[in-house]
Amino acid sequence: RRSMTLKDFKKAARETEGFAENLFELFDTDHSGWVSLQELVGGMAKLASRDSHKKIVKWFEQQFALVSGDDLQLQLYEFKKALQIKGFSERFFQLVDLDGSGRITFEELMRSVDKLTW
Repeated sequence: RRSMTLKDFKKAARETEGFAENLFELFDTDHSGWVSLQELVGGMAKLASRDSHKKIVKWFEQQFALVSGDDLQLQLYEFKKALQIKGFSERFFQLVDLDGSGRITFEELMRSVDKLTW
């Protein structure tokens, strides 16, 4: 059974061509070319499978507000900037690690993607 650790996930996020673009598209649910606060927080909330995840979703909401400024929307280049915020990868990893094992399996990743596309 293949899985990845947080270190593996961070490396894949940095080195996988199109990672940011694909993640952006998952959150840009209205296909406007912008990710709104509602879209990002709504997507993160879909990933939150445990009560402890509510704090993580709140953190994303706060970070989004800092990066986006007054308009509360992110274009792709701003979204890429947000991905570089200290703690982003760790918190996103926690949301996708559905069983809390400290490793993400392919199945967990696909279930998380499915949650974002519904």
